[in-house]
Amino acid sequence: MTSTVRLRHYGDEVVGFAYGAPAAEGREWWREHLEAAPERTATFHVSELMVRAPWRKTGTAERLHRALMDSRAEALAALLVDVTHPKVQAFYESWGYRKVGEDQPFPDSPVYAVMVADLPLS
Repeated sequence: MTSTVRLRHYGDEVVGFAYGAPAAEGREWWREHLEAAPERTATFHVSELMVRAPWRKTGTAERLHRALMDSRAEALAALLVDVTHPKVQAFYESWGYRKVGEDQPFPDSPVYAVMVADLPLS
């Protein structure tokens, strides 16, 4: 499986990164949260988006996310957000994601909001 990484630098310093990977067909973990799967289901799973504290609230997170997603050929993007971080969920919603359910992948893991977005992002 191929993954994609995007880094953003300020001089020699990394200020943030984003990465993910295309889902194997038929293994889209978000499907169980929808009554009917969309017609086109090829999915890119966003694994991580991180921006160091000094660069937060500067638009860096959105620019990293856009750089990661703008070249994707898949029909959908999917990700998980810890439900105890509603501001993070709101950021993703402002970028076109919608919450379709909640999941706790392991008994000792947090509960996550399952979020999907149609690609390309608007």
